[in-house]
Amino acid sequence: IHNLCEANGVIVAVTYALPENNSQGVEVLKQIWRSTNNGASWTLAWDGGKGQFNHFHSVVYHQATGRWIADTGDSETYHRHTFTSTDDGQTWHEWWTEFMPPGPNQSSPTGQVTCFRDVGDPQRLFLGSDGNQRVGWFDLATWRAGTLMDRQFTNRGPQWYVWDLSRFDDVWYASMASSAGGQETPVVLASSDLSRWVVCGRLTPDQNTYLTFGYCAGRFNDALHYIVAKEGGHLLHARVPVVKVAEVNGVCVSPA
Repeated sequence: IHNLCEANGVIVAVTYALPENNSQGVEVLKQIWRSTNNGASWTLAWDGGKGQFNHFHSVVYHQATGRWIADTGDSETYHRHTFTSTDDGQTWHEWWTEFMPPGPNQSSPTGQVTCFRDVGDPQRLFLGSDGNQRVGWFDLATWRAGTLMDRQFTNRGPQWYVWDLSRFDDVWYASMASSAGGQETPVVLASSDLSRWVVCGRLTPDQNTYLTFGYCAGRFNDALHYIVAKEGGHLLHARVPVVKVAEVNGVCVSPA
């Protein structure tokens, strides 16, 4: 399981498998699972079998529209998919089947989302993406997506992307992950408007192995707690203090 979301007494979880497993003849599961009893038991809601795409990246429930969204990633553009459900995750279909006749290439409109966030907008979700190094939005009325700033975080290398997007006390936090080693280290950035960002947490450089800021597990004792992945499959823990953001002819970050 790579990502899950809970809403209205329903938990929906999506699977993730590395593409190299498929080349070794291992079954790569591309599935959406659903639970209505707090995870005690699960029902398979959608099964994609092999092919089509590599794996799922994210799933979310949008309260205002009553719609579930599941997004895939790490495939060529024409193999990326966005699935949706309007019956609390019981059945799923591709986004374009509701709004246009079938065509030869109706790929995902989102750009490979790593995390969705519902913040109460009547028709938009906010998102982090590993396709375009961005924080952006996805409109469920028009099925269009866009960035909130042109090519965000351009100081980072081409293998960097937004892994997690979280908000606490009206401050947004974006974790930057990497599949590249070297001096450019994974960071957590803070913003009050999703457009202007400053670094508020950083991992120590390591020339030999890479570290990846993963999802934020939550806030506890005035700090955010992140899952950190180390090359070789080891999981670590990182603590990043919460911050206050103030504008002083730009963006200023100070301890909370």
